[in-house]
Amino acid sequence: MNNRSLSTAVMFLVPIFFPFLCCAQENIPQTSLFFTPQETYDASHEARKIAPAGKGDLRLDAIIYYGDNDWTLWLQGERWTPDTIRENIKILRVTPTEATFDWKEGVTAPPQKITLKPNQYYQISTGKIIAQP
Repeated sequence: MNNRSLSTAVMFLVPIFFPFLCCAQENIPQTSLFFTPQETYDASHEARKIAPAGKGDLRLDAIIYYGDNDWTLWLQGERWTPDTIRENIKILRVTPTEATFDWKEGVTAPPQKITLKPNQYYQISTGKIIAQP
């Protein structure tokens, strides 16, 4: 094999196998050039406390949209896809900028149609849609 063939093979194979090589160990500690391990831990746990939403409020964190049946959204901090099924929430429509839900507060309550954009939540106590800071 000459040098040109070898460099071509390496150029195509390294990007394919690199993710497997660098991520082979699952318990790799998170390291940072700028933060101590405790600061990194604190920051990742603070990020999970995103919303000022109250208990039971409906919060939309993010949408990743590729098409009508190819999207992912984070609702209440949980990942949802077109295949996700929940008893009290039904996703009616997702666009790149918003998602529409049928939401039932209880088993016997009629569903409420709610449309949220990322970083908004529906406040149950007031019936208002509020933007997160």
